[in-house]
Amino acid sequence: MTCYRDYTRYLTRSSEPGTENKYDVAFTQFCSYVNQKIIVNKEILRLNKLNQQFIQQVKDTDGIDITSYKTTSLKRRLQLTFPQLCFHRPKDRRQSEIVFVDDIPVDTLVEDRQLLKEALHSPSTTDTDTTDLDSEATTSRKKTPSSFLPSVDQLTLSDLFMSAQALKKEINDVDAKLPWPPTALHLTIDAAQSFVPALLFNFLAWAVGAHSDPSEDGQYVKVEDAVQNRILTIAQDIVYLASKGRVQTPKHLSLAMTLRHLSGSSQLIGLMNGLGYCVSHSVALEHDTALAK
Repeated sequence: MTCYRDYTRYLTRSSEPGTENKYDVAFTQFCSYVNQKIIVNKEILRLNKLNQQFIQQVKDTDGIDITSYKTTSLKRRLQLTFPQLCFHRPKDRRQSEIVFVDDIPVDTLVEDRQLLKEALHSPSTTDTDTTDLDSEATTSRKKTPSSFLPSVDQLTLSDLFMSAQALKKEINDVDAKLPWPPTALHLTIDAAQSFVPALLFNFLAWAVGAHSDPSEDGQYVKVEDAVQNRILTIAQDIVYLASKGRVQTPKHLSLAMTLRHLSGSSQLIGLMNGLGYCVSHSVALEHDTALAK
């Protein structure tokens, strides 16, 4: 019977008593750091960097090297101490979890670029200096504007998503309107610029290689006139698409009227409207009728 019990017994891993209570003094001081950074300042930090900070805190407080301390152990202690913390695992499993407070406002995620740079642009590899998590952002700025931007290899899906959210916010804030009925004086390049946010124009200029330096002055970057017209055309298509056709831009009205007078084909206008290039035939007809009155 004894042999049977020994053969069928469950194998369990012995655990050291009081594992979660180790380094209490250092952890208390570390909690003050977490409270100030994440709870009060609404900052977003990576779990691996928090773990490095805790390891350094234990070394400074107790004089013990716990380099092998696991992030899962720190996460468990943080969850018990700060129930309001959220831990987000990126789709790229090679990257460390992102830690933030649950009441962080969405506007902060979109508008606070420095916060996003620290939380999302930082690579997931282990850094050697862990005493100040913000030192990299303040020491990496050089004379040229593009030198402090992250390299293309460091960009992640989160970076692209947050950039898209910033552009979406700019597009949704467009409040330009054309008088009805708009005449040729209202369907000009200058009028089209009032429908296209500078951030959207500059993003397209950077994406197609028409300009290579970042600009933060809220103005259009300088490009050739022919390229500017094409970028404005694409940008108006984006604004028209985002508004589901509610924002009728100069390009969409003028193109529909041009097709109507050159071809008179409602099917052609309908085809171009289906592709998002101009307003519908009914809107073009209404526009033409209003001008004739």
